[in-house]
Amino acid sequence: MQTGPAISHDPALFADIVDATHDAIVVIDDHGIVQFANRATELIFGYSPAELVGQSVNLLMRPEEAAGHDRHLRTADPDIRQRIIGRGRQLTGRRRDGTPVPIDLVVSMLTRSDDVRLYIGTIRDLSDRRLAEESLRLSFESTGVGQAVVGLDGRMLRVNLALARSLGREAAALAGADFRSLIHPDDLAAAERWLAAARVDGRPLDG
Repeated sequence: MQTGPAISHDPALFADIVDATHDAIVVIDDHGIVQFANRATELIFGYSPAELVGQSVNLLMRPEEAAGHDRHLRTADPDIRQRIIGRGRQLTGRRRDGTPVPIDLVVSMLTRSDDVRLYIGTIRDLSDRRLAEESLRLSFESTGVGQAVVGLDGRMLRVNLALARSLGREAAALAGADFRSLIHPDDLAAAERWLAAARVDGRPLDG
C-alpha cells in the first residue's frame, strides 16, 4: 500500500482514518471469525469492536443468511467467491437488539504473505435511504396529481392512482404501456423532444 510520509510515520493515524469512516469495516478469517471491526460497526449494529473481535460474524446476520454464509466458507467454491467478491449486495443485517437493518455489503479478499485469507466487508447502513424511498413512494401514491415513472424507451414503469383514475384505467394495466399513446396528437412532438432530451444526457425532466 502506498502512503505519504504523514501516514507512514504514524501508523496510529491510519487506524484513526479507518475509524473515522462512516461505513462499517469488518475483517473476518476463513472460519468467519471477526479479526477487526471499526467504530462505525458499533453505530450500525450496536456491538463495539472489542465485543466483535474473536466472535463469529454471524452475530451481524439473520439466521437464514448466516447458514448460507457458513456454507460458502466451508466450500470455498471459487465460483461463489467470484460472484461475491467486489460486488455490492443489498442484504438485511441484524442489530444487537435483534432488529433488522438494511445494508449494502461489498466484500474484498486479501491473502497475506503466509497464505492466510482474510475477507474485508465494507458495510453501509441503508436505513435512511429506505426511509426516503418509502416517503417518495407514499408521496407518489397519495398525491392528487397524476404521475408516472417513464423509462427511456417511453414505456411507463409505474403509474399512480390519480393518473389511472383520470384515465379510467387500472394502474396495473397502464404499467408497460407507451406513454405517447396517452398524449394528444397536438402535444406529441413536444413529448418526443422531452423523451429525446432524457435519452441524451439523463437529466431529470418534469412533465
